[in-house]
Amino acid sequence: MRLIQLSDLHLGNCPRALVNNFPVYDSFVQLFNLALRYQPDHLLLTGDLSNNGDLQSYELLENILSTADIPVSILYGNHDRPCEVMRHRLIKSITFPNWQILCLDSVKPNAVWGEGRLSTAELAWLKQSLLHAEANVLIALHHHPITFTEEDLSWLNQIHLENSTELLSLVAEFSQVKGIIFGHIHREVNKQIGCLSVYGCPATCYQVSTVNDDKNCQWSGFRVIDLLPNGKLRTQVVRLPSLFSTPK
Repeated sequence: MRLIQLSDLHLGNCPRALVNNFPVYDSFVQLFNLALRYQPDHLLLTGDLSNNGDLQSYELLENILSTADIPVSILYGNHDRPCEVMRHRLIKSITFPNWQILCLDSVKPNAVWGEGRLSTAELAWLKQSLLHAEANVLIALHHHPITFTEEDLSWLNQIHLENSTELLSLVAEFSQVKGIIFGHIHREVNKQIGCLSVYGCPATCYQVSTVNDDKNCQWSGFRVIDLLPNGKLRTQVVRLPSLFSTPK
């Protein structure tokens, strides 16, 4: 089964709106259409769908998503404001053969910097879900549950998941959890924490990159995740320069 993660759209209130001088709408439309060429079974958008939470931005987004003939679900990020237009796409648990995707709300009310936090109720829901899970599990959330030691990325620690230690400790109790995916930081991340794979997704808009990054990291993109029957994950990041390549 194939899941595609798109994240951090930061759409404005009209197709012409620029964010940080970036054409966010045009970039997302191109990546959305490219993602469909990879024949996913499900699309998951992991937050910051809108830049300012304008209703018009969600209406623009829904007009695009409604053209897909596969399920599309969302998470909210710290830039979002929940609205009725998107309510039907908030799905907490997604079931595939041999797999279950558990989607967590990591938005912290009244966050100062854009930091996140899992509420007591959200952690309790996750624990109960894991206790009853009979399949392999992938966890999805907006905020990153990791910290960065690199000096030029250390500022991202200010906007991370505040209770990440609590999340990772809980997850460590359940061997069926095979991975965690997140957005928020506008860059690709591939890490291993013990037996747990942790993946960050590039934004569909502008990226966070460093002078040491490959030039490719400056391009917007999405993550393809193949959920294999044996409980393993196979994943790749696809970026806009790949638009004319043949999907794998």
